Amino acid sequence: MKECLVTHVDRWIVPHLEKKVKLEYIEQLETLDFPELERQRPLILGFEYAGDLSVLARSMDLLRLAAATNSLGKVVLLSSYTVYSPKNSPYREDDAVAPCNFAGIRAAFVENVLRYLYASFELDVTILRMFNPYGPFMSSPYVVASVLEGIAARKKLRIGDLQKTRDFLYVSDLVDLVYLVLEDERKGFRVFNAGSGIPTTIDSLVETAREVTGETCEVIFDAEKIRPEHDYDYVVADTTLVNEALDWKPSVDLTRGLSLTYQWVLGRRRNGV
Repeated sequence: MKECLVTHVDRWIVPHLEKKVKLEYIEQLETLDFPELERQRPLILGFEYAGDLSVLARSMDLLRLAAATNSLGKVVLLSSYTVYSPKNSPYREDDAVAPCNFAGIRAAFVENVLRYLYASFELDVTILRMFNPYGPFMSSPYVVASVLEGIAARKKLRIGDLQKTRDFLYVSDLVDLVYLVLEDERKGFRVFNAGSGIPTTIDSLVETAREVTGETCEVIFDAEKIRPEHDYDYVVADTTLVNEALDWKPSVDLTRGLSLTYQWVLGRRRNGV
């Protein structure tokens, strides 16, 4: 595996990618010198670290120039389920892209640019729409991190709606999927959901975390945690397409994933971090 360039990807995921692939990480693509983009070096791209769309726009301009001059090889976009319009059944890759929050708008913007670059320059693109990845190195305000950190600190857990349903994917399964995409020699434009396909309510998440940690914790309803713009009622991936296309299925269930993540949380606390 050649070295990958990784940019605009949530920083906590990077150490996990490093376990599987050799990489160079830069926070924002626009800071990179153009000659550093090489056709032989795959690009793993995200949509984070953009306070406004102008940051992403400058990065996309650079990608367009690289694609037009045949200086760009395989691109893997770590996108998000937030590109989808809310509904109450599992999301399929052919569901309408109609984001209702800024995170989804950023992700959809990058997806659309890559779709255009594929159509114009036959750029090799795979989009992975992530469904709530979690694991070590993640911290609050992500829900899994907030729950485990609260339990470790013996704090009361302030939760908005316990009946929200989510799809949690352990980070090593996400990295395994990225690796499969990088190794796959088939070219084109492909979109896959990256999730477990298993619906889990926030209430069930908290209960599983209690069982894993052996700790009790008090849950308090906090209306300020309910953000209508972000709070999809139901977020679960239909993973049929990626299962069939890449023979990929998650191998770490929620109990095991929470246990591994909690051990990291405890180690971080012992080290005073």
